[in-house]
Amino acid sequence: MELVLLVLGVVAAVIGVVQLVFAAFRESFLWGLGVLVVPFLFLLFVILDWKAAKSGFLWIVSSVILLGIAVLMRDGGPILPQ
Repeated sequence: MELVLLVLGVVAAVIGVVQLVFAAFRESFLWGLGVLVVPFLFLLFVILDWKAAKSGFLWIVSSVILLGIAVLMRDGGPILPQ
């Protein structure tokens, strides 16, 4: 089950990043290039242009949730030693 959640989380992350990058390039070439190259600039883009970035950002948030659940479902959990 953890593997399924991991795969779904990675797929959701890829979809979200692609949507976010396309939205940034639709805004302008510099936004698109900045989102690709500058770490965490996508957060500024999401804040400044929520309508365009909402879908991709929500996909990324859902992927973080899925990946977190997969880690918590691991045998023994993330905190207990193996």
